[in-house]
Amino acid sequence: MKQRLAIASLLALDPAVWFLDEPSSLLDPEGTREVWETVKRVTANKTVLIVEHKIDDIVDFVDRVVLFDTDGRMLADGEPSRIFREHRQELQTFGIWYPGIWDDYSRKRKLSAERGAACKPGGTGEPLIRLRQFAGYHGKAKKIEVDLAELHPGEWVTVVGKNGAGKSTLLSALMQLIPTEGGYWMNGSAVKGLTGVVDTAAFVFQNPELQFIANSVFDEVAFNFRRDGEPEIGVAARTEALLDEFGLLPQRNQHPYQLSLGQKRRLSVAAATVKAQALLLLDEPTFGQDAASTFALLEKLEAWRAEGIAIVMVTHDPGIVRTFATRVWEVRDGKLAADMLPAAYEATGRASGTGSEPPTV
Repeated sequence: MKQRLAIASLLALDPAVWFLDEPSSLLDPEGTREVWETVKRVTANKTVLIVEHKIDDIVDFVDRVVLFDTDGRMLADGEPSRIFREHRQELQTFGIWYPGIWDDYSRKRKLSAERGAACKPGGTGEPLIRLRQFAGYHGKAKKIEVDLAELHPGEWVTVVGKNGAGKSTLLSALMQLIPTEGGYWMNGSAVKGLTGVVDTAAFVFQNPELQFIANSVFDEVAFNFRRDGEPEIGVAARTEALLDEFGLLPQRNQHPYQLSLGQKRRLSVAAATVKAQALLLLDEPTFGQDAASTFALLEKLEAWRAEGIAIVMVTHDPGIVRTFATRVWEVRDGKLAADMLPAAYEATGRASGTGSEPPTV
């Protein structure tokens, strides 16, 4: 809603030049399509400069594409089809999104699977989480309802739905960050408040700044190591290794608020996953990321899932749903309305924002 409001305010100004910095990064597929249709219509005969990772949504709109490497040097500047055709190697080397990148990535994953790498199985064994007539509240208002749901170790559930449907609220309810009622069991024990989940689950907020508590990138990641009483020499080694793994070592002494949006997101995930929890609750962890950072994070999560960690991820990216999810939870109008396999969800057409919604059941 904030993103839509920001764009609406520009319409009132009627500027001759528009600078748009990932205006659709947190929007659902339908909202993304609607925003770009509006932008295309109101910016006719005006100058528009766009920073965007959702390339497929704008490739038919822009006249030029300018590529930069990780040091800010210009790699190429020209007509989109030529850039994407002639500079495919640079796009892949520097991890830049381009049309068809998910297809290329899926082919690589298929080749890896044929060579013996793990494929995604469904969860097995006793449920890690069981929900029955479960509800979450903002004040006295019921914002999310779940009639019946289970989550098993080794499952990767993507939570999908329109903006404002209740996806983030569902994660907050599972983490016991908001008042809840009804049946909620974790590892067979009834959950009663935050203390019932904090040793089992890690939570990554949609807004990474909400979880920052330290004055440097290093101290943000080191906090959990220090809290567990690890000697400082071990803290330093493990923290630097984790920062290097997430591409944040050069920023170790910066304040978290000084980072770019993508760097803040990587820091929030790194800090939340210091300890190997049995459950990861992730609210759009890939927004604002380039392709290289996105795939690196997803592959890290997949490795954890293969070891038995359960993942519940809110996302608007159909590529993640199609490639990594073992199941899909669809939230509509404040209710967990559907639990299905990724192929079934993709068949509805709602992953691309073109399908119609069935009645909530």
